[in-house]
This record gives sequence, structure tokens and C-alpha cells, in this order.
Amino acid sequence: MSTATVRSAIATFFEGASITGLHKVHAAPPYWADGSEWDLAGGQSGAIAAVHLVADRESRITVPVLTGQKMVRYHVGLMVFYQWLLPSNTTTPVDEAAWADPLDVIIDGIKDRLRSDPNCGVPATIWQAAQDPDDVTIQRDLPRRLPGKILSWNVVEFSVYEVVTA
Repeated sequence: MSTATVRSAIATFFEGASITGLHKVHAAPPYWADGSEWDLAGGQSGAIAAVHLVADRESRITVPVLTGQKMVRYHVGLMVFYQWLLPSNTTTPVDEAAWADPLDVIIDGIKDRLRSDPNCGVPATIWQAAQDPDDVTIQRDLPRRLPGKILSWNVVEFSVYEVVTA
């Protein structure tokens, strides 16, 4: 297999999940994402995600060299770029923490998807995902207020393993 194959498998696994509020999954962090990727017309919040392979390492698990097997461990950071539109009706009091509830739904949907299939839908490529001790870690960013919106960038971290002949 290749790094690109693993990256693509992870992106496809999440893209096909219909996670509430998650509008697009990129196979790698995009160098640019314009507002059209956040489909906020049907609600006031949403996210796009990107697969970031933070690191990988491999270890021999069987001999002989060249025809034996190696285990490749990828440390994956699924980057979650979240936006929440501030209500435009200024006559109604706004709950200052309301932005967090839809984000929780998205993060929980991602965790549910990881729990649903330890092979990310492709056992020929991914031996297992999110099965280590402390197998899923969420890094949450503090909200940033911009004109008309709240932004919060978050990362769901987990390990993915593949077995290769080497």
C-alpha cells in the first residue's frame, strides 16, 4: 500500500458517513477553503474536515526481510474546521455558549463513525483504526469571533495501522 492509499481510505470513510454538520472531508489539509464548502444555508453552523497524517512509523513483525511483514502506524489528525453564524436578529438575547452544541454533535458523529468499523471500510488497506489505549483524543480550540461568525478549529486524533510486505 501507500500513504496516499491510506489517506484516501480515511477520507472516503468519513465522507461517506453522513455525519450531521460535516459538509466536506478533504484527503489532506487544503491550502485554501472558501466559504462555499461550509453549507450553512440549511442551518447556522457546519464544518469541513481534512485528514492530516501527523506522523508514521513502521516496525518489523515477521521475518524474513523482503518477504516478511511490517506494521505501519499512522498518527492521524482529522482536522475539523467549524463555523457558527451569529444570529442576525439582535433583538433576541443570544446564548453566548450556543456555538458549542452543534460542534459537539459533529465531534460525537466522528467518534461514532470511528467506533462503527475498525477497518474504515477497507480491511485490505487498513488493518485497524482507533484501537490503541487512549485511542481517540480530541484537541479543542477556543472560539474566535469574527464579524458575523464564530470559528473553532479542532482535531480528532487516532492511530491507523496497515500491514505491508517488506
